[in-house]
Amino acid sequence: GAVESESCSKALGFNESSSPKDRSNQDLQFCPEHHKRTCCERNHTRQVLSSFSGFAHEGSPRCAQMSKLALCSACDGDVGVGMKAQQNLIILCPSFCERWFQSCIEDFFAPMGAGGLRPCNPGSLVCSPLGEITAEPVVFCSSVEDGRFGVAPAEDEVDVCYDGIPAARTRGRAEKAPYTRPLPRSSRQD
Repeated sequence: GAVESESCSKALGFNESSSPKDRSNQDLQFCPEHHKRTCCERNHTRQVLSSFSGFAHEGSPRCAQMSKLALCSACDGDVGVGMKAQQNLIILCPSFCERWFQSCIEDFFAPMGAGGLRPCNPGSLVCSPLGEITAEPVVFCSSVEDGRFGVAPAEDEVDVCYDGIPAARTRGRAEKAPYTRPLPRSSRQD
């Protein structure tokens, strides 16, 4: 069902007293495809960017590109209001998950924590090509990035899963966010 109030999801770490906003040309640092309709603020884009750096360092350009699309889904307007999310999980469409998996299948990943996966980095002890770790796209999508992602059971539920097409494109731009100058570093809570 559609969310009437369109308020940003607290479970996903957003400000629930806000709805998705147009923050283009403000201080967001990453995921420009979502800037016109997003719950992300500067600190959220900074988190996405730091997650992405793992993929950008050692990986193939193909895997990096798809990983960027996937990680940036956090800033999608429909994800942000919880429409394409369940609790704190971002729900990816099966086809999108499959594409992400295929684009990273030859890249090296390292196990982490309880069944998690992260891109191999110079400090990783054991790295294997993704295709040797799992043949299941769903396993990859749900274990990468500390389990940020879930995968929808069926493709036809495109209204409830992220397929790589930004809400900024399908729904157009949201109301412009009032721009407030960042506070001086010392008084900011990071």
